[in-house]
Amino acid sequence: MSNHFSILFILSLLLFISCKPQDKKKSGPPAYNVDLEIEMYVQSFREKMAMAGINKSTSYLQASFTDSLPPGAGGSCQIKKIEGEVTTYKVPVIKFLRDYWQNLDFSEKEQVVFHELSHCILSRGHVTTVDAGNNPLSIMYPSRIPGAAYRSQYSEFLTELFSDTTDAFDGIEFDESIYQ
Repeated sequence: MSNHFSILFILSLLLFISCKPQDKKKSGPPAYNVDLEIEMYVQSFREKMAMAGINKSTSYLQASFTDSLPPGAGGSCQIKKIEGEVTTYKVPVIKFLRDYWQNLDFSEKEQVVFHELSHCILSRGHVTTVDAGNNPLSIMYPSRIPGAAYRSQYSEFLTELFSDTTDAFDGIEFDESIYQ
């Protein structure tokens, strides 16, 4: 009888262990992963944030090229939430349309990267304000601003983007050499 009881006990124990729900392994955030061609624009964005006294992290940023985005889009920003062991990570994922990117000059590439980073990192929405000549007054305008217009209003665009109260960008000019 004790042999029968032992076998029954062992089978019951095995059944209990095998039916126990498995703990879901929670992952940590992904490592920073930015395409090398985009990285220099991200670095410039970080420098401009620092100039304006903004301390926002790009630690989990994912930025790459794609061959497909919704019609009319040159870039896209999404925030993905990843459950960690202790916290939920907000991971900014930015995609740039490869064909679109290849037709931009340095200033237009910067503008597109700054626009998408501002959505993801600064939580900025679109700004549709224009001047009397119908020229956009913000990098957050929903359409790309031509390079010449962006360069001629560079300090104003940076001031509006990062802080209307700072003079950190007074007189600053677009410097193409940092991207070559």
